[in-house]
Amino acid sequence: MSRRQYIAGAGAAGVAAFAGCSGGDGGDGSDGGSMGGGGTTTINIITWEEDAGMQENIESTLDGVELNITPSTSSTEMFSQWSSGQDEQFDIAVPNNNLVPRFMDADLVAPVNNDVVNNYGSMYDRFQSFVDNQFTESGNAYGVPIRFGWYGYSYDTRSVPDHEPSYDILFEPDYVDTDLDGEIIMYDEAAKSIPAAALYLGMDDAMSGARMTFTEDQLSEIQDLLIEQKPRLQGYIAPDPTFIQEFRQGNFLVGHSGRNETVQMRSEGDAWVEYVAPQEGALAWYETAVVSAASDNKEPAWEV
Repeated sequence: MSRRQYIAGAGAAGVAAFAGCSGGDGGDGSDGGSMGGGGTTTINIITWEEDAGMQENIESTLDGVELNITPSTSSTEMFSQWSSGQDEQFDIAVPNNNLVPRFMDADLVAPVNNDVVNNYGSMYDRFQSFVDNQFTESGNAYGVPIRFGWYGYSYDTRSVPDHEPSYDILFEPDYVDTDLDGEIIMYDEAAKSIPAAALYLGMDDAMSGARMTFTEDQLSEIQDLLIEQKPRLQGYIAPDPTFIQEFRQGNFLVGHSGRNETVQMRSEGDAWVEYVAPQEGALAWYETAVVSAASDNKEPAWEV
């Protein structure tokens, strides 16, 4: 992380650490679904593309459970599918925290079953406060944070020299001694690109509370900055696999990104890629597992 961490509820902010997301012997059975009697329960999950590797571990841990995983590239896509009627086809979704209130407002998600997730209180107090502020209603929480990270940028050390990590590299032509025109990638998602622009512009106050609170003038300034930046960009990008593929092919030198892409690339031998959190601050996120209100398998879904 950087020197300062901005917690912004409306923009995928917050960090969560959760110790043991499942456990216990289950609830009162009223949620439907069964894991006993020698039968098998299939839990349908829509989650991030890189999460498919969790399937073997979960299936080997929980008896009588099979996972059917549908990959997704964005939280918005998950919400769109559920709000269009596919909530009946899925038991679990794993959106970023900023989308959970939208799921709640649309009555798409069930409250956490604390009899099944019986160590929900094991989260650090600060992280629990994020849950309380963002997706708790009438005393019921509606999601379980399972993974966290933050958005900074990655760069190709073979072409971009060492420098003080700063959003200046995304918005100022002469910040480093490398011509980056046409060599920069930004996220194709307003909830990520707008905060980066705001942090560059020094709008700390607007991002220091439970929600981002931009004025109309600030939004206009952010819009102007992003429009001014556009000619310098190679493009906008969303899925992690596409980011990695384009980076390896040399299609850009600096990319607005999370840390996961760099971790994967370095683990696969790409030692030339570096990830940094800008000195102005880094927007944090946590992914949150939610269970469909329309699911017939709520209890085993919360076990997963």
